[in-house]
Amino acid sequence: MKNSKSFNAGDETDKQLVIAISHQFLRAESAFARFINYMSSYPPLDKVLELEVNRIFIPERQWQVDVYNAYADFIHHLYEYMIGCFKRGVNSLDDIDHKRSDILIVREAEKYRNQCLVRIRENKDKEYGLNDISYYIDPVPEDFGMAFRNARNMNAHADIRRVNYRKEKQVK
Repeated sequence: MKNSKSFNAGDETDKQLVIAISHQFLRAESAFARFINYMSSYPPLDKVLELEVNRIFIPERQWQVDVYNAYADFIHHLYEYMIGCFKRGVNSLDDIDHKRSDILIVREAEKYRNQCLVRIRENKDKEYGLNDISYYIDPVPEDFGMAFRNARNMNAHADIRRVNYRKEKQVK
């Protein structure tokens, strides 16, 4: 018996999912471009560190908020894009268990890392805008999927982890 949330490649549900996935990708791409633009514009690092200590609202502080929002949007939309792709891969709109999605995200990140290594070894790194090989030597951490999901959740919900994140990082 066919699940009510399942679909076939090319049917109307699949076409709508492709549109939704494409939209998430475009939103992720746009957010990343905003993030890069903010990061390349202002202010110098010593000023940013001073702002962290003083927590004052001045133009530089607004810059911090804009950078944070752009990065949070990027993480959110990239995560949703990946979940949509996973759903399409199994022809089902059913929710994917978070443990399963964590594993799938690590696998995809590892595939990307391996593709980067191949391109670098083929001297195509500049063509693809890749970093130095040292960025790709270490395997993707096993908990990357969970950390990625947590980063998405922390910024997508009213969650006190967002407020306590820096304190927790400083204590450890």
